[in-house]
Order: sequence, then structure tokens, then C-alpha cells
Amino acid sequence: MDTQIALPKELHEKIAGRIAGSQFESVQKYVVYVLREVIAADEAGDDLMTQEQRVRIEKRLRNLGYFG
Repeated sequence: MDTQIALPKELHEKIAGRIAGSQFESVQKYVVYVLREVIAADEAGDDLMTQEQRVRIEKRLRNLGYFG
């Protein structure tokens, strides 16, 4: 069962530009790939980003209304 997640239009456009001419057929497939990579790294105990980067990203997401 698939579910949907809304992306801000600006982010969708940036991703679409980033994957143009790549192996990814759609923004959705790219986002699923990236999230799987992040989760796999987390489960393996690998840090893909520093604590400072994580705090910055969480702050951005909070400002966009994704966190309460």
C-alpha cells in the first residue's frame, strides 16, 4: 500500500532539476531512494550528517510547519 507525502513545490522543482538525465524516472522514486538510504544508514549506526546539520534541518522543517 502506497501513501502520499506532500512536498513544497520549490523542493519538488529542485529535485526534478537534480534528477534530470539521471537513472531516476520520477521525483517520487528519488525521494524513496534517498529515504531508504538514510534509514539503512541509521539502522547500521552510520551517521550521514553531523549533529549540527541535523539540528539545522530540524529547524528548517519546524519553520516549514512539519514539526509542532
